[in-house]
Amino acid sequence: MKTVLITGASSSIGRPLTQQLVDQGYRVLAHFRRPHNELLELKSSYGEDLHLLNADLGSGEDVNNFIESLAKFEPLFAIIHLPSPQISLKPLPRIDWPEFQDHLNIQLKSLQQIVQASIKPMKKAGEGFIISIGSDAIATKDTPKGFTAYAVAKAALRQFLKCLEAEYQESSINVHQITPKMFKSPLLDELPDYVIEQTLSQQSDRGGVSYQEEIATIICDLLSGNSDKSHDIEI
Repeated sequence: MKTVLITGASSSIGRPLTQQLVDQGYRVLAHFRRPHNELLELKSSYGEDLHLLNADLGSGEDVNNFIESLAKFEPLFAIIHLPSPQISLKPLPRIDWPEFQDHLNIQLKSLQQIVQASIKPMKKAGEGFIISIGSDAIATKDTPKGFTAYAVAKAALRQFLKCLEAEYQESSINVHQITPKMFKSPLLDELPDYVIEQTLSQQSDRGGVSYQEEIATIICDLLSGNSDKSHDIEI
């Protein structure tokens, strides 16, 4: 049975992705920081095919302990990285470095540490995937105002994935970044309604459960070999 790690599995993309992967026969390691009822219900249904792992990816100690807990599941077939702190709308002069650091720790540093610990067993196994979720906030011409800390971390994450792809392009490690349109999710919960409406104004068809399930399906297709998608996937 192939093992897939999902960081941020309690997110709006992570929950349908977890269900789809277990249904397709994978053993899923579902990381979360805060438990979600839907994830707990899935665990009660799927038993040992689904393992719930709790960790704060912004904490160095938690990440170290989390990585130690992954050792017994090596080699990982796939690492799917979804987490992000909530977006806090602030002008640049009001953003102190700890806020940047929090985004960088959760979005970039935690993935770097997990990949560093898992890449050798993955490569030795002869096949593997590293997939992250990007952001339309950096893919579009104009980054939304006030998204600075979030966007900087997403840009760093994107470059990290490109470097991984370059380093392992001659191997059997497949690296992908999926960039969805911005959609309504708990990530935006701290933003004023008018900002959310403005951000989503030209994306009225995005944000429903069906869109999040579509993203999950694209990831599943990548893992199953039923997709010829390139490194950067914008949907």
